[in-house]
Amino acid sequence: MPVLSSNPNQYQLGVRQYTDPRALFCLTGIGVRLAQRLGLQRDGAEFGFSPFEVEERRRLWWNLAGFDRRIGEMCGSTITAISTGGNCKLPLNINDADLYIHAKDPPNPHTGATEMIFSLTRLEFAKAPGHDKMRAQLSAANPQAVTNLADHRLLSYLDQFAHYMEETYLKFCDPKIPIHYMTLLMTRANICKQKVVSGFFRVALMAPAPLPASESEALAVEAIQMIEYDSMIQAHERLKGFLWYTKMHFPFPAYVCLLCELRTRTTGDLCERAWETIFEHADRRQMTTMTHTPLHLAFSSLFVKAWDAREAAEAANGRTVVPPLLITIMRQLDARMPKKPKDKAPLPTPSPKIPVVSTAYASAPSTSAPPAPNVMPNSSMYHPDDIFGNMQPVDINRQFSMAFPDVNFGGEMDWNYLMQEYGGFIPQQGMHGFSMQPVLQDPAQAGWH
Repeated sequence: MPVLSSNPNQYQLGVRQYTDPRALFCLTGIGVRLAQRLGLQRDGAEFGFSPFEVEERRRLWWNLAGFDRRIGEMCGSTITAISTGGNCKLPLNINDADLYIHAKDPPNPHTGATEMIFSLTRLEFAKAPGHDKMRAQLSAANPQAVTNLADHRLLSYLDQFAHYMEETYLKFCDPKIPIHYMTLLMTRANICKQKVVSGFFRVALMAPAPLPASESEALAVEAIQMIEYDSMIQAHERLKGFLWYTKMHFPFPAYVCLLCELRTRTTGDLCERAWETIFEHADRRQMTTMTHTPLHLAFSSLFVKAWDAREAAEAANGRTVVPPLLITIMRQLDARMPKKPKDKAPLPTPSPKIPVVSTAYASAPSTSAPPAPNVMPNSSMYHPDDIFGNMQPVDINRQFSMAFPDVNFGGEMDWNYLMQEYGGFIPQQGMHGFSMQPVLQDPAQAGWH
């Protein structure tokens, strides 16, 4: 396979939208093994390589590792290039013109936008909260471990990570430059995705009780924004050359969150905004003409039940709503889906390993002094024995099935993956020096909500 051997990432990126991700995950494995045979997971500066070769090794490894993580995510695998160890640093924030093949000293990284800005923002997410190396490590030296997964420090960390991305990359982007605008929107969509996925755990742990209203609304807003960012990418005339890349970044988690929320949030401004966002996105993504996607198969029942709930609420208020084309298509698909037999057994009870959450998200008491304001402690977030670390997949899926009873991933992704991916969150040592308050604003879309 000479193309794969000479440039594995280029080949795999090119065939992504035409290949089953499970098959592609096997191909990324070949690329990863070739890279490890070359030692690319180790930073080249340790071995006295030239600055040019050090930088090329970093670029090749992290593009391959980041792609492998994404394909692994789509397949439900937690074993990726990142989980196998290594200390390769991210590429420098420089332009290609800064690299000289015979240079003796490494180039100085820039502050601001360079030709690497889009690549670097993508690769930052390969090391972001939730990746395979973030596992709880409770010890006497780590007394700040939290025994409740629904701890607000995870959301706080994500806010600070978002602000780091804003201050390091996004504030230097010029929305008039297509690659900069693509960087803005893709980065913000990925930040929303992190918050939505982290919210799944709070939903699951509270089940069968609902989330507090404020938490539920905040989660719905993040899901709406994730879809809106993707719609903005699909709609922008000057971003058409980048749409191939978005094929592997459909806002799947946002739909899980939003359609479940719309089962109960049947009226009001947020409900209207959510449905408008969904229908606009459906047009942009051609969801009414391409009807055999994983989204249609997994969510047709959720679409139907959410819209039926809205119709019933409108009818109770003396109004009628005409179902859009997307809903008509989803109803047709749902009617053809095999129906599950009704199970009259009581709802499964949570595993005894899952901490009981009754009214609010409580943190475990800490025996150490509180950390300095606005600085995330370098500590484990979750005790592996108290959460999902030792649970069997059947227990994990049972808890999520109780929280999301109508979601059917059809085998492509499962709740077990999500639990393993985020269930052992721990801030990465030396990752970033967060010390700033979160600020998320879009200079290109000032005033949009």
